[in-house]
Amino acid sequence: QRLSKHRLSTPYPRKMDAEPASIHATAPVNLAAVPGPPETNSNPYAANRNNPNSTITDNHVRVPDYEDAEFGHEEFWDSSPYLDAVKTKRSRFGSMAMFGTRKPSRDRIAAVALLVVVLFIVMTVTVTGPSRQSKDMIALEKHNVYFPRELDEQFAQWTQRDDDNDVAFFWDVPLSGGNVVEDILGSCFKLVQASDVGKSKEDVHSGNSLQIVEVYGDEYVNIDTTTIDGINKAIRLDLAASGLADVVHSPYLREGGQLFHEPNKGRLFTLIRHPIQRAVHLFHYLSEAKWDGYYQPQLKDITIEQYAESNWVENNYLTRILVNKPGGALTREDVDLAKEILRRKALIGLFDRMFESMFRFERYFGWRMNTEKRTCQQRLMEQGMSRYEYTQLQMGSDAWILLLRQNKFDMEVYNYAVTLFDYQGTTMFANM
Repeated sequence: QRLSKHRLSTPYPRKMDAEPASIHATAPVNLAAVPGPPETNSNPYAANRNNPNSTITDNHVRVPDYEDAEFGHEEFWDSSPYLDAVKTKRSRFGSMAMFGTRKPSRDRIAAVALLVVVLFIVMTVTVTGPSRQSKDMIALEKHNVYFPRELDEQFAQWTQRDDDNDVAFFWDVPLSGGNVVEDILGSCFKLVQASDVGKSKEDVHSGNSLQIVEVYGDEYVNIDTTTIDGINKAIRLDLAASGLADVVHSPYLREGGQLFHEPNKGRLFTLIRHPIQRAVHLFHYLSEAKWDGYYQPQLKDITIEQYAESNWVENNYLTRILVNKPGGALTREDVDLAKEILRRKALIGLFDRMFESMFRFERYFGWRMNTEKRTCQQRLMEQGMSRYEYTQLQMGSDAWILLLRQNKFDMEVYNYAVTLFDYQGTTMFANM
């Protein structure tokens, strides 16, 4: 079996500054300053509920969530432009102001006139009826967020293709089916991959050059792209330009993006899982995975409700990784940016629709299928997905609600990813 199956590969939380660094910064992240996992079995998912200024050391604490007093962003859920595709903003011109005793100002009169014109246009469009394409684009309309320049420099738009230079980059969200994808691409399609598996042969040629090595019958580059140190080494050896790896795997999205540059951009694809399902699986995994350094046997003695209120539960993992914000309170701008990154850059796959997702990945990247590969894929997919079978929570149960409190932003990002998945299916794969 592959080494990647025997431990949970996940980005490790970094020090939370008193005022978290702006996600709008365009300077590259200093990877050398990012600490790796500690030697202890401390939980990498924990963060501080009450103190966003805490430093993550051996005793991990959980980041503040939307329930905390200092969060103060509950109104985001009422004003989100993503929650309702046809939602319109409330008028700022109250009837008391317009028709009260005060004389309307010129600005107010002009605003009312503009509103009348807009209503006329909207009524005209409604009568004629928007096309299917315009309806789809309403839900995917770009919102006013600052998009980090480095992401445009590192990752290609998902609608653009440069098969001669681009490198497939799989963002491996932990416990979301990434090991199944890796097994299929290696064993069935015989692609050369870069992940944590090749590190077992990293000492080949003193580790000072990139080589293709054989591990468990599959081919890998002798580099570990699932750790910060490994990514730094891959950057130094210019993995993207080497042309050795057909696919690069990493749980680090923003740091992993620094592997790529013109003309060798990364072409991002991923599998996204329902946040509550993933949270339940994580609870069971941490209490059962004796082979993993993050194994926590004490979790066997608590209920999932207790886990959901403990310092071990994750807080909006997807959103934080997308916007590179491991600590501090999340904002509406963070959530909108997370969605915009997916909209522009990612070919979306869904854990709950694995067969269809793999079909799209294969067609998109031109990985040719035949009968032998199809049989191999079917077998590995059935075997791999069986490892994800856990009793799921009933929606609305106490445990569900408690976990939702820690994943409410991620639920919005996930629902948007489902919208993107459907849209990409009607545009890119409709005739395939």
